[in-house]
Amino acid sequence: SQFNMYALKSKGIKINTFEDIRNYSVGTLRDDAVENILMFKTGMKLSDFQRVSLNLNNTKKLADGRVDLVPMTFTTLSFTCHEAGLNIDDFEPVFILDKKGMYFAFNLETPDPVILELQKAFDDLKEEGELVAIFSKYDQKISELNP
Repeated sequence: SQFNMYALKSKGIKINTFEDIRNYSVGTLRDDAVENILMFKTGMKLSDFQRVSLNLNNTKKLADGRVDLVPMTFTTLSFTCHEAGLNIDDFEPVFILDKKGMYFAFNLETPDPVILELQKAFDDLKEEGELVAIFSKYDQKISELNP
């Protein structure tokens, strides 16, 4: 999945570099890994963020103009907009923070045939279009999946 900085479209915010983020109020999810990415890449401190315990709160704050930027995936934005009764079209990604693929994690003692079988099943679901159907139930964009 891809972590973006989202902003209200109506604000016309443009971010070209990590340093540009410092010029805006940023809502973050408390103790989330993205806070560490932002601190490392921008030089910001935890005290520079408006920290919340739920992504839903960040989405509401963004919609109300109480923060300028929030980092999240499209999936999270979609879900929280749905929960809050907000129109996702009011928001736009203004900067890519981080791209992560979709992966499975296994115990080191998991036999290779089990891993290969699961990978084949996953690949078959992708090829048959079933992943699109599964993820569309959760308002996710299939483009967020690994190709």
